[in-house]
Amino acid sequence: SAKGAFLLKEIDLWEVSIVTMPANTEAKITEVKASLQKGEIPPPSTVEKALREALGFTRSQAKGFMSKGYSALEQREADQEDALQSLKSLKSIFVGK
Repeated sequence: SAKGAFLLKEIDLWEVSIVTMPANTEAKITEVKASLQKGEIPPPSTVEKALREALGFTRSQAKGFMSKGYSALEQREADQEDALQSLKSLKSIFVGK
């Protein structure tokens, strides 16, 4: 172009860093299209990473979710409650309360 700049109408970005104060103040993101919208299914490792980074899952929660689905999370919560009750029972035996 006359200004020595290019207008990129559509590109595939592998990684981006969205910042509050960009080095180039003219740089703007105007639209985001996800692979899912195109009917593509992301690899399991990508979904697992998204569960950890975007939703705050622990590594074991994300792996459990990927292997057994939502029910894996519910079961882990139930297991934690059972473990907590067992610890409270042990405490009452030793402390006498």
